[in-house]
Formats: sequence, C-alpha cells, structure tokens
Amino acid sequence: MSAADNTADNDDRLSPAVVEWLADAVSAPPLPPARKEAVWSRILQRIHAPGPAGTLTVRANEGEWIACLPGVDVRILYVDEAQNTQTALWRMQPGSMLPAHAHAVDEECLVLEGAIRSGDFVVRQGDYHLGFAGQPHPDIHSDGGALLLIRSERKYLRSAHP
Repeated sequence: MSAADNTADNDDRLSPAVVEWLADAVSAPPLPPARKEAVWSRILQRIHAPGPAGTLTVRANEGEWIACLPGVDVRILYVDEAQNTQTALWRMQPGSMLPAHAHAVDEECLVLEGAIRSGDFVVRQGDYHLGFAGQPHPDIHSDGGALLLIRSERKYLRSAHP
C-alpha cells in the first residue's frame, strides 16, 4: 500500500461534531457583571495607554478625514514642522485624480489598497513609489480606488494638523 492510499486511514482531523463538543466542554462559566466590567476596563486601559517613550501611535479610529479634492480625502498622521513634511493617508475614490505637481522634497508613497496610475505606469497594492525632489510628475489617477500612505512636503492642507 502506498503512502497516498494510507492517507484516508490516518486522517487526524476531528469531525465538526467532535470540535463542537470539545468547545462546549471547555467553555468558561459566565463572569459576574462586576468582574466582567473590571476585565473590560483593564483591556480598554491597555488599548488607550500611551506607547513607549519616544514614539507616536495614531490609532485607526483617531484623526479626521479631510476632503481635499473631488473624490480624494486626506488624514494627516504626523507633521514635522522642522522638515516641513507630513505623513498622511490619502483615500482616492474610484475615478479620482491628483493633478500634476512637482516636489521640493522627496515624496514617498506606499500603496496600501487598490492601485494608482500615471498614464500607463501602474503602482499597485504593496508597491512603493518615490518621487524625487524637483521632479514633476503627471496627473495620478485611481480607476478602482486606492488608499495611500504618503510622506511629502507640507505644501497642502496647512490648516489641518493632528
């Protein structure tokens, strides 16, 4: 008998009925309301606790989205006044466009979701793109929508500061 023929006889997976029975057998008893509240309180304290010294954490539910252009919203995560740069999330709706522009400093872009394009050049989810200082680039389009992490000069949205 080959190893392949023996596979079915040695299947170590548990049936769904056995898994359900085991889950029921090890279920914890419900916590008294006061204890449940204490546990939730500790969890929330840890979630909202400040990060390690010398760091900044912006939680997913913090900050506001600012309408920047038709179909384009920006959420500023960090501003470095000394360098005149900002790090922000840019959310592009399907069919939106960022007009051509040049950079006084390098502009870094990481595509988190979707894709963007300049002409026929496409940058997709997970791709990193760097626009060098002093170099203009053409319009940027997002046909299907995109979420971008961009670190750039603080040229736009000066009134928006986290």
